[in-house]
Amino acid sequence: MSHTKTNKMKHDTKKLIDERGQINDEMQAIAKRAQETEGGWSRDDEAKFDELNARDTKLEGNITRLDALNAKEVKDLENVEELAAKVNVDVEQIDDAKKDYRAAYGNYLRVGNGGITDNEKNLLVNAARAQTVTTTGGGYLIPTDLSDTIIESLVSFGGMRAVSQILPTASGNNIDFPTNDDTTNKAVLIAINTKASEQDLVFGTTQLNAYKFSSNAIRVPNELIQDSAFDVESFVTKQLTTRIARGTNEYYTGTGGFGTGSSQPQGVINGATQGKLSAASTTTTFSELLDLKSSVDPAYRLNATWMMNDNSLNVIKKLSMTTANQSIWQAGIVGSAPATIDGDRYTINQDLDDMADNTRSWLYGDFNNFLIRDVSGMAIKRSDQIYMETDQVVFIGFWRTDSRILDSAGIKYMRQIVT
Repeated sequence: MSHTKTNKMKHDTKKLIDERGQINDEMQAIAKRAQETEGGWSRDDEAKFDELNARDTKLEGNITRLDALNAKEVKDLENVEELAAKVNVDVEQIDDAKKDYRAAYGNYLRVGNGGITDNEKNLLVNAARAQTVTTTGGGYLIPTDLSDTIIESLVSFGGMRAVSQILPTASGNNIDFPTNDDTTNKAVLIAINTKASEQDLVFGTTQLNAYKFSSNAIRVPNELIQDSAFDVESFVTKQLTTRIARGTNEYYTGTGGFGTGSSQPQGVINGATQGKLSAASTTTTFSELLDLKSSVDPAYRLNATWMMNDNSLNVIKKLSMTTANQSIWQAGIVGSAPATIDGDRYTINQDLDDMADNTRSWLYGDFNNFLIRDVSGMAIKRSDQIYMETDQVVFIGFWRTDSRILDSAGIKYMRQIVT
């Protein structure tokens, strides 16, 4: 019995990478002209550079999302093949079961609990029970076939999920997760026949909860849902996951009063430690970024990532191009190589603050030390009763998650000085 099938990468990024190369050439030309012109950057040059930079950032984000989807599709196929081998069935049988579930889910979104068949209801209820998700009020899990939409939305808005360690769990029970920092311990030289000393690992724990986030309700006209040409599954999933993604990333980041860690997820900013204080409040230098990088133990630099928002990155791009120092910022336009700052990749997070008095606008470190815990999948509920006077159907999504930093020495931030 065959348990495997071939998988072809569906998302080609070559065209996007080539387009980024052309944009980078234009940006380099503008920077060179500004450097050679008396008076420096003109207003038109700055406007054009910023326009190109916005396009470049958008393309970079699209490439990152497509790479993530490609990796996920390969992993999903491996999981299906492993399951098929375990239960001794063909991969096609598992795929058929997924298609049946998705069909039932799509029908539920269109006609509600009262309109689906008993068989469809059993499919939805049994899947929810398997993931310990309540079905009170008719809430069911989004099909795994639609998870590409979820992953794309969650990765697109913010950036925290793109680099952090993700821990999926079936239930929402609190978890005590171990933490350890052994970077100060090292081997010692001893003489022959000398007893070795003990140096125990010092473990701590951090508790992961399951805080519930709501997308808030969206209303869809019943006429639109009944239109067979309207893809209600993709529309509802996209709208609800986009809201969840925007809201949770604020907490994962920890700016603006979010992510305190008290009765809510802990943001990375609130768990990390300070590695550098800037000399100016609204800008930075390559030297300061190197100081921030050096403040992180080398053990954490092997998989390290920079994180900042678009405006902060734009400052570094201009600095790189006007000083001809390519090590500051290097565009990812060669093959599959990522864009880098001093040789390390970076992630855009628009929830980080602009550089201003006392803000923490730059992060550097190994984001595997930041853990995001997800509980099962997103549950969606539907009601055609709340707004029946206007013949509108209401959808709402719920997501349970938490986040904690595991080792504050592994990620550090630069604080902008107060002037």
